[in-house]
Amino acid sequence: MALFDHLATDYDLWYETPLGRAVDRLEKDLFTRIAEPKPGERVLDAGCGTGRLCQELAERGLTVLGVDISEKMLDEARRKTAGHSRVDLVLADINRIPFPSRTFDLVVAFTSLEFSLHPEAVLRELWRLVRPKGRLVIAV
Repeated sequence: MALFDHLATDYDLWYETPLGRAVDRLEKDLFTRIAEPKPGERVLDAGCGTGRLCQELAERGLTVLGVDISEKMLDEARRKTAGHSRVDLVLADINRIPFPSRTFDLVVAFTSLEFSLHPEAVLRELWRLVRPKGRLVIAV
């Protein structure tokens, strides 16, 4: 069982509270200013969880690949992003993401690096996937 499997169905409930909505909006606004995501770009959401960011980026016209180690979190993400042809979701460990180097314009990891036993290795793996002149955004 992956670390967050038991939380998957209730994970997003906090975002429905007044504080959760406020924090979510602030985080997404800050992310947008830092990452400057542009329509048409290809994005990797490493540790995508329930797909909240995948959904938002797809709605902004980006092509999104979300990876997570939890099949149950991915089930929630699939439900949330159903109908978004710009979103693909893959079961994968962020220590070894099964894609070629320099594949993504933007790689993002929100609230995932802190759960790794080897954060330096994860950072190297994520950076490997960033195209030249691309961006890597980590939020912990």
